[in-house]
Amino acid sequence: MKIETARLLLREMEQTDFSDLAEILQDPEVMAAYEHDFSHEDVQEWLNRQKRRYREYGFGLWAMILKETGEMIGQAGLTMQPCEGSQVLEIGYLLKKKFWHRGYAREAALACKEYAFENLGAEKVYSIIKWDNEPSMGVAQAIGMEKEKDFMARYYNGDVRHCLFSVCPGVRLRTDRLLLREFTKADAGAFFAIMQDEEVNTFLPWFPVKTLAEAEEMLREQYLEPTDGGLHLAICLKEDNVPIGYVNVSGGEAHDLGYGLRKEFWHMGIVTEAAKAMAEEAKRRGFPFLTATHDVKNPRSGGVMRNIGMKYCYTYEEVWQPKNFPVHFRMYQLNLDGDEARVYRGYWEKYPHFMEEGL
Repeated sequence: MKIETARLLLREMEQTDFSDLAEILQDPEVMAAYEHDFSHEDVQEWLNRQKRRYREYGFGLWAMILKETGEMIGQAGLTMQPCEGSQVLEIGYLLKKKFWHRGYAREAALACKEYAFENLGAEKVYSIIKWDNEPSMGVAQAIGMEKEKDFMARYYNGDVRHCLFSVCPGVRLRTDRLLLREFTKADAGAFFAIMQDEEVNTFLPWFPVKTLAEAEEMLREQYLEPTDGGLHLAICLKEDNVPIGYVNVSGGEAHDLGYGLRKEFWHMGIVTEAAKAMAEEAKRRGFPFLTATHDVKNPRSGGVMRNIGMKYCYTYEEVWQPKNFPVHFRMYQLNLDGDEARVYRGYWEKYPHFMEEGL
């Protein structure tokens, strides 16, 4: 069994990994949460336990290999752990101290989460973290986990207060290059990078955000707690799962398709790739049609619409809020249920409108 990420390879541990494993387990700082000094016998039993897990479950804690050098820099994986009388599927991770603060734990933990959902069919995964281990909590939150509760866990020196973090799979769509997934609170910084850019937000119905706090509130309202029953997903590159844009289908009567992308990723076909996947998911969910509109001054957006098979229907004029100036919008539509004669007339009936030739 092997899992690859941009920088790491996760594989089953072997006896030849003993010295690297001992370096991890016998470092008091790395193992501070365990409050136990590991002997060579303890290290061997740890290794033997992982081998038993591989045989019994098909997973366990795996060696974390830095692809660039081939060195084992830590361990990460999935194990069944007791929690208040039941067993939970836990993501665990430990790194050699010299490799801390480089994002390796997050990268490995994210790969373990994906493996649990996509290969094991897990409905939920957990991390059990000692109450004062803030760096480990940061990793859990960075992969979308949220704290459920505190509880007492039995360790080498008795019962110790721990925090239970968990995450469910949510909506996930994959394309050749992209992962489309639900936003989490941990994405606030990436969302801020998207929403603060004036050029990116020129043709969108809001002003660029000025602070991280504004971005967090916008993220909460539009993505973490949406109320329209639509689909609202982050556009991420598979290689790092960090949001670089968004793609939405509203749950309102227009079934409006919308999207945005950080400027440095423009002109690569990324939005077209994401929009196609979203249209396919909307069809699978029973949406009868999608509409999309673009400012006539933003013809590239119209190109995305045509690229996914949408057809021009009409143009209308709206005094755009909150920016409060008149805009001519072109309305495109993609019928998903075979009714090619259908045209959504909501904008036609509400605003002054006309037809443009040659579109």
